[in-house]
Amino acid sequence: SRKVLWEKMRDFGMLAGDDAEAGCGARPPARFGPHVKPPSTRALADGAFRLRPLQPTDVEAWHACISDPRVHGPTSWPLLSLDEFAARLPAHIERGVRWAIARCSDDQLVGTCGAIRWGEPPGVAEVAYELAPKYWGRGLATGAVAAFLEAAELAGIARVEAHTWVENERSERVLERSGFARDARLLAFRACRGELRDYWRWVRDLRSPGCAGLGH
Repeated sequence: SRKVLWEKMRDFGMLAGDDAEAGCGARPPARFGPHVKPPSTRALADGAFRLRPLQPTDVEAWHACISDPRVHGPTSWPLLSLDEFAARLPAHIERGVRWAIARCSDDQLVGTCGAIRWGEPPGVAEVAYELAPKYWGRGLATGAVAAFLEAAELAGIARVEAHTWVENERSERVLERSGFARDARLLAFRACRGELRDYWRWVRDLRSPGCAGLGH
């Protein structure tokens, strides 16, 4: 039930929220809380990277990552100045909507992964992620998505969704490796590069055998 799901989210350090995430075309009800560590203790990329909560010092690195045309181009993120981005970062930190993917050597952010939706509708979450191009091809996004699936499973989420622009093949490969299945083509679903674009909806059923949860 909705009450049981809320209690599991609360016990795991998550609370529901109602604010719309400006410019991202989605609502961010997930609230992991900045004090809650990512659930997976697995190191990323042979221990060279890790997941951690976002922090104020991440603003320049995250802005540089998301402003790169190779990253920003196939997404629905608004293109913001550094000052605009800095003004919005505290809300991300307070909600705990996303985790940083950080280098272990100097704790530098190289990407993020987290929830766009959580429990809307009940039992459903939506994952999103991005990574600086320099670090593509190392399994970092796939590892971060696996940790997200683990968090969702622990919190009682039954279905995780993701959306990709139909031409974003790199992101599609991350989802395929993470056990997602393409579910539907959504016409003129979100603004991308200034125009409404078609997106694929991807689905991962966490109740099915072999889901990427604890022990996987």
